[in-house]
Amino acid sequence: MFVVDAKERKIIITDEISRRVTEIKEGESLDRKFLEGTQDKYECVLKLVEVEIVDPKTQEKTGEKELRAFGQRVGNPHWLMEFVEEDYIIG
Repeated sequence: MFVVDAKERKIIITDEISRRVTEIKEGESLDRKFLEGTQDKYECVLKLVEVEIVDPKTQEKTGEKELRAFGQRVGNPHWLMEFVEEDYIIG
C-alpha cells in the first residue's frame, strides 16, 4: 500500500505484513522487476504527475485533478507507466 505526499513530492510505501515504511522521492531510482529472460531491461525513476480524474461510471473527466505516481524510463521522458508497487523491488 502506498500514498502520495504531494507537499514533499514523494511516495510512502507501507508493507502490510511487516509494517515497514519506505519513502521514495520524485526523481529517485525505482528497481523494476523483470521476468526471467527479458532482454529489454531499463532503469526507471519516480515521477509524480497531476492527472484529471475520470468518473468511473460515465468515463467523463470531472474537472478535478490528483497527483499520481509513475515510473519514468530513464532517457525517455515520454515513457510513463503508472506505479504499481508489485512491479518493483521495494527496500
